[in-house]
Amino acid sequence: MFNRFLPVIALSSILLVGAPACATAQDEVIRTARTEQPALEAREQHSLKPTVSTAQLFDQISDTLDAAAAAWSSGDIDAVMQHYSVDQPLLVLYGDEPLKGPEPLRAWLEAQQARPGGLGTMNYEWFETLQLDDYTAVTSGRMIITVNGQHHRALFTRLLRRSTDGWQILHDQIALPASL
Repeated sequence: MFNRFLPVIALSSILLVGAPACATAQDEVIRTARTEQPALEAREQHSLKPTVSTAQLFDQISDTLDAAAAAWSSGDIDAVMQHYSVDQPLLVLYGDEPLKGPEPLRAWLEAQQARPGGLGTMNYEWFETLQLDDYTAVTSGRMIITVNGQHHRALFTRLLRRSTDGWQILHDQIALPASL
């Protein structure tokens, strides 16, 4: 009888204490951390309490996403890059490719453009926007990328930041299929 409870006790201990997660030698681990914690006063002054979205701000964000999709569909990499922030840290995750900064993003786009069918076309099936404050919004939804007549659905999440140049993508995660 005791032998039946031993695995249960071991599993309970692991769940309570936790098991360390680690990467294997084949995994490339990318870590970004702050060098120092922000002062408590700064965190209190800048809460992430969502502000009331206005139709005008929502339209600006929607127009930005539509323009980014049109730039992608045109195959104009310079036009695509104009929708990404270059003066703040940029992280783009296409499928399982982490691209940190504008140069790796441009190189990835150029490699995709050189493949048969190029970048293809991008359209949005749906998306929802959460405006965090007057200058920050998160948009999530599903896009359809069509390359060589094949449609690929991909979920996405984009963090946008408003600057003097309008809304720009600061973080972009698109769950592209490996076959694309």
